[in-house]
Parts: sequence; C-alpha cells; structure tokens
Amino acid sequence: DRHRPHLLMSDADAPAEPIHAPELRGASAWLNTRGPLTLRELRGKVVLLDFWTYGCINCLHLVPHLGYLERKYRDELVVIGVHSPKFEHEKNVDHLRRTLDRLGIEHPIVQDASFRIWQEYTVGAGPTLVLTDPAGYVVASVAGEGPMPELDRVIAAVIAVFDERGELNRNPVEGIGPE
Repeated sequence: DRHRPHLLMSDADAPAEPIHAPELRGASAWLNTRGPLTLRELRGKVVLLDFWTYGCINCLHLVPHLGYLERKYRDELVVIGVHSPKFEHEKNVDHLRRTLDRLGIEHPIVQDASFRIWQEYTVGAGPTLVLTDPAGYVVASVAGEGPMPELDRVIAAVIAVFDERGELNRNPVEGIGPE
C-alpha cells in the first residue's frame, strides 16, 4: 500500500488504513522559525516530528542523531521538535530558548505546553519520533531512543519512492533556523 506504515512497525501494529498526519495546532510558541509551520505547507518534504522535553535524558540522547539526519537529508527532510514540557519550569519559553542554544538545536521547535499535539498523535512517552511522508501521511512511529539506523533507512526509502514519483520538494523552507 502506498501509505502503509512500514519497517518500524510490525504488520500487527500497522493500521489498516493510512493515517493522515494531524496539523500542529495548539502551540504556545514556535522557536527557530519565522512563525507557525503547517504540515500542509511542508508537502513535498519528509517530516520527522520529535516529541521531547529538555528534562528527559533519553530525549537529549537523540539530539546528535537528529542532527546527523538533518545534515544527511538537508534538502528532503524537515525535523520539527515538539517540546512537551512535563514540569512547570520547562514551559518557560526563555528557558527553552537557552536550552536550544546550549544544545545547538537549530530546527523548528513547537512548544506544546498543553499537550494538544502530543494527544493528537497519541504519544505515550518521550521521546517519540513520528515520520510523515511528502503526501502528509504517517509512515512510521517509534517510542524511546529507538532504532536510529532503521529510521535512517526508512527516510531514505521514502525519499526514493517520492523522488521516483516526482513528488519530492528539495527547495529550502524559508524562515527556518535560529532566531
């Protein structure tokens, strides 16, 4: 099936119907971008949503892996961090901004203080990575630090399929990067 989640999900875990990725609504702030991003405006790109919080050591372990994927697929992949703060101090946008600077995180971050995006994607724990294809469908989801080599292969496979179809957008996304 064209949009069936694969490679990171067993057939038993894969949904029968393709899942259209929900829009990123309910943010209290956006960082490292000119303003709110929509998945609709990112059509043609592979999008990796990283559900995390800076108070989670397992989430922080993924930072270098995400940086590697961003560099490797810089023309095809957009990483968006969905920061879902567990503790009150993590909701402070200035604290988050300083943390992004300290960690060298330059991809867009959405502050999901109300957990609305988290709930839309039925995330159970951080970190969770959700991969969407250039048509806006969920391709894979993995909780925990996960199998990064497999995720890399899935991204490469999605890029190859959509490149062959002529549905891949390799143009830069305007307004993304450190403020």
